[in-house]
Amino acid sequence: MWLNESNRKKHFLYAIPLGLVFTILCVLGAASALEFKDTQYGNKWDWLDWIATMLGGIIGQIVQLFIIYLIIG
Repeated sequence: MWLNESNRKKHFLYAIPLGLVFTILCVLGAASALEFKDTQYGNKWDWLDWIATMLGGIIGQIVQLFIIYLIIG
C-alpha cells in the first residue's frame, strides 16, 4: 500500500493533531512547506507524501468538528 512506503505514515499521523488543533488550511500550508523543503534539498516533490499529510489533516479536522458539535449541540 502506498501509505506504508517511505515516511508517509509519519506525514499522516503528525497531521492529525495539526488538523485537530488548527484548521485544514494550516495542514495545507504544512504539507506544502514539507514538500517545498524536500525540493530545496534536491529531492522531487512527492504528491503521495502531500496527500498523506492532507488525509491526516482531514481526519483531524473531522474530529475537531465532532468535538465542537458535542460541545455546542
